[in-house]
Amino acid sequence: NPSEEPFFLFFLKLGCAPVNHSRITYKTAYDVYDDDFTTHTLGGTYRNSRGDVFGLDYSYKEKTSTMTSEIEQLNAIFRAPIVNSWIAGAEVQHSFSQEETIKANGSLTYQAPCWSLTFETQYTPTDTAFVMLFNLANIGIPLGVGL
Repeated sequence: NPSEEPFFLFFLKLGCAPVNHSRITYKTAYDVYDDDFTTHTLGGTYRNSRGDVFGLDYSYKEKTSTMTSEIEQLNAIFRAPIVNSWIAGAEVQHSFSQEETIKANGSLTYQAPCWSLTFETQYTPTDTAFVMLFNLANIGIPLGVGL
């Protein structure tokens, strides 16, 4: 009964920037009723002035009375300019608890001053899609609509 348990989880987030353009974070949640830390996430991100981005995080969430299974997952993201106006990107979410890759995306973007064209592949265990996105800069912004 929720009225018998008036407290929620207590969350803690710690972060530091050990070197320029990087960030390391740790997040956890403490359950006062189970007297246990139920979730843990440790991650790091590196960005530089060239536009490179690399991120990696590991998440673990215990099986509880409200969750039917535990979560143990590794996520990675990568984005980097390769030549002239071309940008490569990738994102992977892999579940150790389910023993499968939940999501994997790869992209190649051509970035012009006022438009971009992205070729992307999107994978999930049930589907693989290929997408082409055309984006015009500043369309919709003057009208108050973010696209």
